[in-house]
Parts: sequence; C-alpha cells; structure tokens
Amino acid sequence: MNEIDQKIVEYLLKDARTPHTQIADEIGLSRPAVAERVKKLEQAGVIKGYSAIVDPVAIGQSITAFISAKYAGIMKKDVERVLRELANRKEILEIHSIAGEDCFLFKVRAADINQLNETVNLLKKTPLEMTTKTTIVLQTYFEKIGGTLLESR
Repeated sequence: MNEIDQKIVEYLLKDARTPHTQIADEIGLSRPAVAERVKKLEQAGVIKGYSAIVDPVAIGQSITAFISAKYAGIMKKDVERVLRELANRKEILEIHSIAGEDCFLFKVRAADINQLNETVNLLKKTPLEMTTKTTIVLQTYFEKIGGTLLESR
C-alpha cells in the first residue's frame, strides 16, 4: 500500500459510503482512478467488506461483556472448529487468543443477563470445557469501529 491507498482507506474507514468522486477531489485523482484503487484494495484483501455501524441498544443488545476463558487441554481440531463456529453467534463479536493467565478473550453483546449466561455456559460445555471469568461493562467512554468513534451512552 502506498500513501494514496492509505488516504483512500482512511476516508473509507471514516465513512464507507463516501463517494469515489469526493475522495478523488480530496486527494487529487480522477474518480475512475480511485474506483480502480478501491477495487485493487478489495481484491488484495486490504478492504475485507463494508458494514453499517448500529447502536447496540437500539437493536436489543444492551449488555456488553468481556469473557476471559482458560482452556486446560491441548487444542484439538474439534475445539478449533467450535471456536470458528462461535463466529456465527450474533452475541459473540470477537474472539482473541491471548497471552497471560487466560487463553481467550471474548467480546459479547447480549440482550440480557440470561443470554449472557447462556453464552458463558456454552463455553463451559464439551468440547470447550473452559473456565471463565466475566466482566460486565458498566459504562463505555468510547469505542471505535473501523475509524468511527462511537460515543458513550
């Protein structure tokens, strides 16, 4: 990626719906040149997709929590498969393998405590059988999604 590609990505991070014409005017290229660069960035996997940034409370996800989890065994293929399948659950936003006392960190947005509890219990079931520690967010001071700063509620 060169400097021009980085500028294009910065504009798209702020607002993925920014017209190519506007980006072209700002960085001094033609609209077709910007469109071609965006296409190449997509093909190279630099730009992986586009999405809407939605207020979680407005869509019924009023609880944000982080779940630290420890897996005691050796990572088996079925465990890795189940971790990948967790990406299909709408309440699980992120899964990270981490250094330190715990093995994984999950970011979860749940509708209520019951849904959060179901998610925690899912991690404790076979084949994962993880030990967990859940931290519920009381207040968010700021959160960034892409290049967009979400304000605290």
